[in-house]
Amino acid sequence: MRVSTYKDIGQSGTDEQLQKAFNKLADGHLYTATNNRVQALIDGAVEAFYAGRPENIQKLFQDGRVLGVSFYYDPAYVLNKISEKGDDKAAGITLALENISEEEKKKVLGKALLGAIDWREHSTESFVGALLKAGADPNADINSGNENILAYAVVNNRPVPVIQLLSDNGADFDKALMFMHSKGYDSKYIDKLKFFEEKMRVPATPVAQPEDMDIRDALKDIRQQLSVLTEKVDRLSVPAAIEIAPQGRQAVRESKPYPSINSGQPKKSASPNP
Repeated sequence: MRVSTYKDIGQSGTDEQLQKAFNKLADGHLYTATNNRVQALIDGAVEAFYAGRPENIQKLFQDGRVLGVSFYYDPAYVLNKISEKGDDKAAGITLALENISEEEKKKVLGKALLGAIDWREHSTESFVGALLKAGADPNADINSGNENILAYAVVNNRPVPVIQLLSDNGADFDKALMFMHSKGYDSKYIDKLKFFEEKMRVPATPVAQPEDMDIRDALKDIRQQLSVLTEKVDRLSVPAAIEIAPQGRQAVRESKPYPSINSGQPKKSASPNP
């Protein structure tokens, strides 16, 4: 099939045509002709996505084989393409991956984030932020631990806001440091990673220790609180009678004890309430 035919299939092909194109491209090799056809198929599906027809992009991710054929046209390329338009880039990415399992989605997003860091044209703050918002894990285990997104971002001199986004979303500096040591990275990159860790990692809030406090002020505050609580408890323990004041407000005053049955008339209080 001609390159233009692949683009047409990507844009408006039937399920049968798409499957045939997937099978043909998956059996190809990394020749220029294969790359051109992969790009044409993806570009056609992206145009359909822009036009409100996300089905073919979704099928592209469901099948998955085409995105492994070419080194250039990986998940980062596709997701970056579909996120170029629209106000909510993360929503577009989520829509494209709607029909794959959560486990597969994590893998795709991890590879896309790695691709975004690998390729300078993809490593923009907006695209990396959209991937993270869509659920990409900056600590994703890719290729059995042989890749590390944060380490690559530092080594490849990616923009500081991109590294800050990774840090803000939980990128593990210790894991990246161990990765660099295990792979024999130059000390300048290790020092650079440590510099970013020092500047970006949010320190834990220290817990105030008793010896750091002014004990006398603390005890004074406790006594005041106890005094207030004691007063409230005393008021609650004394029965009160509620009457309507002339002004319409409820006035509360202590009730007089009820007279004994055998005592006749109640005794007059020595100091009657006014």
